[in-house]
Amino acid sequence: MRSSYVVRLAVLVPLLASGSYCAAEEVTLLGHTLTPMSNLGKGTGWDINPMVVIGGGYDSNAFLTNPAQAEGSATLLGAIGLQVSTKLTDIDQVSLNGTFSYLDYLDVEDRNAITGSAGADYTHEGEKAVTDVGFQWTRMNDPLISTGALTLRDLYVADGSVGYRSAQNLFSVGANAIYNNYLEATPGFTEQNRDSGTYTGFVQAAHEPSDEGKVYVKLIAGAIRPREDTVLNPASVFSGVVGAEGKIGARSGWNIEFGETVQHYSQDFKNDPNYNDKNVTSPIGRMGARWSWVEGSNISISGFSTLADGTSSNASRLVGAAADLRYGLPATDIALLAFGSVVQATDTGAAVGQVITNRVTTTGGAGADWLIKPSVDLLIKGNYTNSDVNVGTSWERVQVSGEIGVLF
Repeated sequence: MRSSYVVRLAVLVPLLASGSYCAAEEVTLLGHTLTPMSNLGKGTGWDINPMVVIGGGYDSNAFLTNPAQAEGSATLLGAIGLQVSTKLTDIDQVSLNGTFSYLDYLDVEDRNAITGSAGADYTHEGEKAVTDVGFQWTRMNDPLISTGALTLRDLYVADGSVGYRSAQNLFSVGANAIYNNYLEATPGFTEQNRDSGTYTGFVQAAHEPSDEGKVYVKLIAGAIRPREDTVLNPASVFSGVVGAEGKIGARSGWNIEFGETVQHYSQDFKNDPNYNDKNVTSPIGRMGARWSWVEGSNISISGFSTLADGTSSNASRLVGAAADLRYGLPATDIALLAFGSVVQATDTGAAVGQVITNRVTTTGGAGADWLIKPSVDLLIKGNYTNSDVNVGTSWERVQVSGEIGVLF
């Protein structure tokens, strides 16, 4: 595991992309990827790099309501981040991260959002033994995938693994805990009775013939435990996946993983047998590829399939894809950006006389990134989101913003 250095950690972040901080190389905050201008911890053995992002823009739907009821607002954004790391030995490294973000909706009362994150990670990369332990807390105020409702909540993630290398093989065991703590009510739930934790353990065998790639098999078992099971049901989880990843040259690479998961719940949703979702089976997987034909330009694609906690059924099947393009204009420090994604969330069941809820959320946008200096950039972007559901509230949103990022 590596702690993602971001302000907002949505559910899809670990599914669609992954990121890590490399001391004195690059740091990313709110889409600004910069190179440190210096190291404030020079001479202490620590790499200390703070980052600041300020900007403003416009949001056409501050409340994510029906388009006919949408309320637009100008916005102001201020965000700070701090990444700290040190090498305890040649093979032991500790990193810490923290962020704080304030988003002010100037024309809407009681809608301002304070979010942030904090985490720590320890890695040991020995010739034979490998250890990785980490923790991340993130406060979010973004749309829920299943309902589209803007919701304030805390996400806690803790994981750890130990492994042993033998020739070109790595055998690992580990555990993972994810806990969602909702800080405001959502439709059909109070602040408490939607809180839920997922706790799993895994064993993995990987073959790594070189530093350029690997293939692996992974078995996972665990449990879903709601804080209160009056609405959400506890479940046992069993999954198996196979995967592979590799590099293409110095700047490009790919990964693929696919398998099956089974979630056995204590009962059908709302104890109604018409839902027929006491036992839920679903294919799971992810894939991604990144091609950088020249430095400063790249295209990446990704896709995933997984199960998530449901709101009107025991679970929701999520399938999605995303694409990002960055094209550096020749002989300039300006890059043109284009991006898009689509996510479909489908409930695992419905009551008699009702249809299964299906929501499709599509986002597309474009922008420009001017690298004024390796440690300073100006990012201008705009995007349109449409979330369409057959049962419930559909919504749409237009966002534009201009931001300056500085990495010290």
